Amino acid sequence: MERPSSPFPVKDELLKLINTLVRDRLKDDSDIKLLNKLAMQGDELLYSSFDVFESDRDEEDFIDTIKRILSL
Repeated sequence: MERPSSPFPVKDELLKLINTLVRDRLKDDSDIKLLNKLAMQGDELLYSSFDVFESDRDEEDFIDTIKRILSL
């Protein structure tokens, strides 16, 4: 029987992605700080975009979505 997964690994994975792939693509520290803050607060849009990325692994689409979130 498999144990239910904890939300913490998802947050950790998202934070890792923000601080690697997203940082490499955006290069703006203020955007990275905001994304980290949103991740820590459990922002639904950010987590939804991460869920989509987890399923399709489309980096371009994920970065585009992140840019849209930042422009809100």
